Parts: sequence; C-alpha cells; structure tokens
Amino acid sequence: METEKKKITVKDWMIILISLAAFAALIALLLYSRRSGQEAVINPGEQNLTETQNDEPENVKKGDDSVIQIRMEDRENVIVRMKGSQDLSVKGYLLAVNGETEEFPEDLERLEPDREVTFSLKKPIPEDTDNVVSVCDSAGNIRASVLVPSEEEKKSSKCFFSDSGGFYPDDVRVQIHAPDGWKIYYTTDGTTPTEKSKTYLGSVPISNHTGSKMECAERAAEGTFSPSKQIKGTFLRVLAVSPDGKEECRAEQSYFVGVSQDSAIRNLPVLAIGSDPDGIVSYENGIYVAGRHYEDAVARGEGTDGYANYYDDVSRDAYAEFFENGKDKSWEGSVKLSTLKDGYVNLSQRGLVLDHLSRKVMKGSSLYPYTDQKKIYLYNGGTDNMYKIRDRLASELTDGTSVGAADVQMCTVFLDGEYWGVYMMRTPCDESMIRRKYEIKDTSKIQVSGTGEESSREFKDFVSNVQEADLSVEENYKKVEEQMDIDSYIQYLCFNMFLANADFGKERPTIWRTTAGTGKGSDDGRWRWILGSMQNTMDNGYMGRVSTPTIDTFFQPGVTQDLFLQSLLKSPKFCEKLEKTMKDLCGKLKAKRVKSILDRYTDEYGKAIRSSYIRFFGAAEDKFFQQETAKITAFFDGRAEYIMKYTQETVQEAQGG
Repeated sequence: METEKKKITVKDWMIILISLAAFAALIALLLYSRRSGQEAVINPGEQNLTETQNDEPENVKKGDDSVIQIRMEDRENVIVRMKGSQDLSVKGYLLAVNGETEEFPEDLERLEPDREVTFSLKKPIPEDTDNVVSVCDSAGNIRASVLVPSEEEKKSSKCFFSDSGGFYPDDVRVQIHAPDGWKIYYTTDGTTPTEKSKTYLGSVPISNHTGSKMECAERAAEGTFSPSKQIKGTFLRVLAVSPDGKEECRAEQSYFVGVSQDSAIRNLPVLAIGSDPDGIVSYENGIYVAGRHYEDAVARGEGTDGYANYYDDVSRDAYAEFFENGKDKSWEGSVKLSTLKDGYVNLSQRGLVLDHLSRKVMKGSSLYPYTDQKKIYLYNGGTDNMYKIRDRLASELTDGTSVGAADVQMCTVFLDGEYWGVYMMRTPCDESMIRRKYEIKDTSKIQVSGTGEESSREFKDFVSNVQEADLSVEENYKKVEEQMDIDSYIQYLCFNMFLANADFGKERPTIWRTTAGTGKGSDDGRWRWILGSMQNTMDNGYMGRVSTPTIDTFFQPGVTQDLFLQSLLKSPKFCEKLEKTMKDLCGKLKAKRVKSILDRYTDEYGKAIRSSYIRFFGAAEDKFFQQETAKITAFFDGRAEYIMKYTQETVQEAQGG
C-alpha cells in the first residue's frame, strides 16, 4: 500500500512563520541587550577584535604562570601573594625599599598559590618621601612592586580614585572621591575636564577598548595612515569644584583592561602619558604633527626643512605613569611633554621628552637609571627606528671592556590610552651613571665632556695638545698616556670600526675623567670614552650600503679628517695596541655569541617590535623581527675578516709601510 504524501497546509505555514518571527525577535533582543551593555561603558567603539595583536594562547609560557602581588598593610608590614598553578621557589628572593634590600625569611622557601604571607620590614618606610617597595628574584629582577606615596602627597590631593590607574583583568568601576558637596566632572578622551564635561553620578565604568577607533593616532598621521585594532585603554581626568566655585582639584589616571598579556606589551615596562589632544595632535598647535607651520611654509614657497609644529620649542602639560614589566606602578607624576629634536623628529614615530617631573623617581623603580630626575627621554631609534636593536646590542657587547656604553631599555608608550608603540630609554651619560658604572666614590669629582662644540674647555685643550704633538716620539706619547686611558679610546675606536658605524665622528660620544680622586682604577684622572649612537651600524640599510660587513669604515671622513686620531696613529705603540685590540675584539664578537643575544631579544620583545611597526606602517610579516636579526648575525659572520685586514692596512699606511 502506498504511503500518502502529506500536503503542507496554510495552518502549517502560519506556524512556521510565527516560529521564525519569534526566533528573529529573540536574536534582536539578545543583540539589543549586548549593545545596551556596551553603551554602559566608556566609548566602546567598534568591538571587532578579530584582528587585534593579542595572541596570548600562543605565547604564554604554561610552565611558569606565577604572578606575585604585594600591598602594604601599613608602613611596616608587606603582604605578598602569589597567583599561579604551582608553588614558586623564592630562594634568594629579596624585599627592596627604594633600592635598599633585605632578605626573605630563611624559613620561607616557597610561596603557595593564593596564600598571603606578611613580612615585617626592618624599619618603617619613610613618611616624607614617595617609596617603592619591591620583590626581587635571585637575579635581581623586579617581580612585583607597589608605589607608596608620601603622607604629604596623600594630604595634598583633595580628590582621588577608589582604584589606582593600572592594568586590570576585568572591567572595573572607578569611584571618585572629593570633599562633601563638591561637584565632580570627568572626561575619558584626554580632553581637559570643565564644568561642561560629563557629570559624575556615582562611578565610572572602565572596560577594554582594544579595537576602538584610534582618534589621536589618526589625527597624528594627518591623513597618511589610519591605524586600527590596537590596544586601547582609558585616560580618566577629573575636575572637582567646591560649592562656592572658589576651589577646585584635578586628578588623572590611566586604566587598561584585559591586555596585560598581549604580546605588544607583555615583557616590557609601560609608560602611560596623558595630555589634552588639542595640544598634541591638532592642526593649529599640536606639537606632534607637521600641522599649520609646515603648510604655511609650503604656501609661501619656502623650503620645508625645519618648518613643522613638531619643531616648535614648546611643551604641554601632561600626566605620566610608569609600570614595571609585571605592570605594577612604580612612579607617576605631572610632567611637561615635548618632542625630541634629535634629527629624527620628522619620522612617523617621534621621540618624546618628559620634563619638569613633579615627583622624584625612587631607586626601587626600574625607571630610576633612565632619568636624571629632571627629564625622561624616549627615543624612536633614529635610522634603526623599525627594529630598535642596534643601540642595545652594542651596549651589551661592551660588557667586560674598558669602553663604556649607556644601558638601553625598551618601553611601550601609551598616549591618552592609545597604543603609541615601542620606544627606547637610555641611561643619561651623566655623573650619576658614571659613578654607578665605574664604581667611583662620592668623594671624587667627575668632569663630563662631549665632543666638538659640546667639549669642555679642559678637553679641548687636551685635544689641541695631542693634535700638535709629534707622537712618533715616545716621550710625547707617554705624556698622552698619562692624560687619557689609551685602552678606553682604542676599544671605543675598535667597536665603532668593527660595527661599521657610518656616523663615526658625529655619533656624540661622552668623554669623562675624575678630578681630585683616589688615583686608583678608573678614578685616576685620565680621560675615558663612552660610546655614542650606534644605530647606523651592523648592516643597517636605512641610509644605504654604509655599514655592510665588507665596508672599510677607516675610509670615512669621520676617521680621515679626525686630526686627534691621525696624530695618535703616528705612534708605533698606539698602532701596535690598535691592531692587537682589534684582533682580540674579532675573537670576542663571534656570530654565535651575537645570535644567542638576538634570540633572547626575539623572545623578550620581538613581537612587541612587530606590533610597534604595525602601529605606524600597517603590515609586517610574522618573522619581521627575526629577518633583521638574521641579517645582523650574518654581518658578524663575515665582518672579522674584512675589518682585521682594514686595520692592518690603516696601521701600515700610518707608519709609512
């Protein structure tokens, strides 16, 4: 018997249509609820996160997920807590207060997950200064820190936040506290709050804005580039006004949610800077853009060199916060923000200067070595701005030699909550750095000189004497040896020649000596050299083929026109030491050693450099950083043969051979 085919009736069609309509209504309701929830947070922007830089699952090391957290119970007791999946060995760990350390209790060998341990400090932390309390591992690395403000700082602020600026795993609602009866207004886009700004109604919700529109970045690019899908936080600014309108107080903090493990920032400290965007990126008076000054020069038919807003010698009020690698805050304060006029201010990522620091950077902060307490310089890397490798590598390669080099630290910068890429910080080559690096006692005086117009009168006189002397006469050469550390200078020269520094002669080294010292070691009153800029070295192709492994760097004008060096080359003793030092250096600067250092850089911040490149140029291959490190390794693989030959030829020619 055949089965009858059942026909779909009108009633069936009605049921199907009603079901589809109900399903569509449910979807619409869910979307509306989600959108309403988003509108409850600050500036949600476009929440398309599919192409952000975040790649935590690929990069987080599963074997070591421990995170140490610390807070102060009072000025004598520190509470330490470890979050992670397994116990953490703390053998050799230290507590540090403003750089002064004390050991963990002997009976404490491990920290257990989520268990709090209280430590009593040997002495209470001072009340009259800001303080940084840190936990350091056995290698001296800061694992956690907390900024404890002075009592005066606490009392001086009439308005403050329930949650300090920083990095949070989840959304946070920040409460603003001010004296009773005061009206509170706030902004979240960097603009200066006024009584026309948003009125505070109980709390300010903060969420992750990664993927939202980069308004400052787009204005800074002036129509040439539109960065997208970058990390973005919130710069919260507050104005509180008394009932009679005669008093007011202001406060600022930067907040970041759910991004601390993003590869763009994970292994680097962060410097968050906030300032009114009108003074930074506006056409009329923004200090970061070419702006009106450039176009006015174009309209007048003048050359545009030196004509741009970013050349102006002006600064803007700003607020800055420094976060350690673990994203704990160790310094904050009001500053003056300006561009760094170093010859590379016209690059897309401009160097920055933070001046007039309102609060002292304490020794416990890793920022401490990179400031003279007056300024913080943020370098874009110059001709090495895309990779930012060469200055740091050169600095590390000088370890164990008699020539000095500034320490270099990478740092991620945010401006008004927007990701602004990776910058470089260098220790100022000042008296403080020299004392620390060369172990000079406080009782000895240090004289620091530059070169050329920046030379001190004493160093200029010394250079003139060397240039005028016939150093082929051994007695004259001995007098020079008494006044300068020959080894330091020759190492300085050899490093520049081996690394093929195309800027030699204009790389601005630092020259120094002690006066009224002990006469021992580096405290002997002789002139010594510290390397200058090393960015245009090691096969950097930014300026063309000027630093290849095969180039004869002794031929460049910085060498042939250097009368000081040419006079020294007349001494057989100097030439003999030059040849020997270069031979020793060729034995030390092996490609295998360099590759191991560059591999470490790749692990530490290779992806951060790639993210920084994407921020300013838009696209980069996955192996972007590794391709450049391979190029540098190849430079070292072939350089020794050529530079040794060129050194011997230079010596032979100088000695009339």
